[in-house]
Amino acid sequence: LGIAVHRVVATDDCRDLDGATFSRFSLYIGALTVPGANAAIDEYSDHSSNLYAWQGAANGDGSYTALLTVPDEAIGTARFLTSGQAQERRVIDLLNFRFAQQSNSVITELNAAANGIDWDWANRIRVPISNVYRDFSIDDSALNERRQVVADENCNACHGRLGTASGSNLLANAFHRGERNSVAACPVCHTPNRASSTEMSDEPVQGGGVIEPLIPGTATRMNQSFEFKNMIHGIHGGQKRVTPFMHGTDDLSGTTHFPGRLGDCASCHQNQSYIVNRGKLGSAVSRENDLAQRRVFSPNASSCMGCHDSASAREHMGTSGVGGASVGEFTQAEWLSGMVFERCDECHGPGSVKDVSRVHSLKE
Repeated sequence: LGIAVHRVVATDDCRDLDGATFSRFSLYIGALTVPGANAAIDEYSDHSSNLYAWQGAANGDGSYTALLTVPDEAIGTARFLTSGQAQERRVIDLLNFRFAQQSNSVITELNAAANGIDWDWANRIRVPISNVYRDFSIDDSALNERRQVVADENCNACHGRLGTASGSNLLANAFHRGERNSVAACPVCHTPNRASSTEMSDEPVQGGGVIEPLIPGTATRMNQSFEFKNMIHGIHGGQKRVTPFMHGTDDLSGTTHFPGRLGDCASCHQNQSYIVNRGKLGSAVSRENDLAQRRVFSPNASSCMGCHDSASAREHMGTSGVGGASVGEFTQAEWLSGMVFERCDECHGPGSVKDVSRVHSLKE
């Protein structure tokens, strides 16, 4: 895999606070490593393969070569991803700078001001670099590219530019410093195994007391899932949730208010991807070292539980209710082996009596 880095000004201007070339520009690989999984699965479970681009070797021609390795157990289709930002000198006169570009001028400290550039490195600005990704086969199995569930342009209708706040690039307003600016980047790290160290929140009971979110049949509390679909629904679903979606001490659902009608799935989803959940892996809610032994929400339950998070909703979805899903009862290995049979589509599938589109009032 090759990456060409092009710059208008001098190449050594693209640095971070410590002067490292390429600033925070990073390379990632998301791979499938869960024991018991097969190459037909289009989700990732490991993102341990990453490095800064400056750790690569200069080839002497303006290009660099960087070597990333994947775990020996990785199979199927993986995703290569670039993510990061540049720290660059500030343009103070756009007209003069454009003229310098068109004339291929070499900008130096002596002619910077005349060419529209503030040469003082202390006044530099942060520029997010658009994420680029490529899917590739690790083991020569058929390429199984990940489905496209959400469109960037749908996210940017509210966010201005994904990863920042309404197009702002102030560090205080940006998540991940604005470096993750495409939904193609999110599942590489927010994999089904991404169980947070933060536990799920207690549900207040009317009249006093709480319901603890315990793994069924145990006294162990479930961890908050930070798998992408569960997390993104949980963050945006504060209007519907009965418990806060927490990260440490931060109430992510309490500080994020969806600016439209929450039930309108098409606000974010494309091509009616919300109608059928095609997830293959469960969302981990425990943190065993063996990924296959982590307790999980099975895919349908995970999608819905981002908003429908009450204990009664969990009971309805679970194997003891009518949904037949895992809400922490089963491990990833048991889900993959077929021990869990989600029955959600019998009532909520396309054309059924409680079709997702109908209960969300997306059709009559």
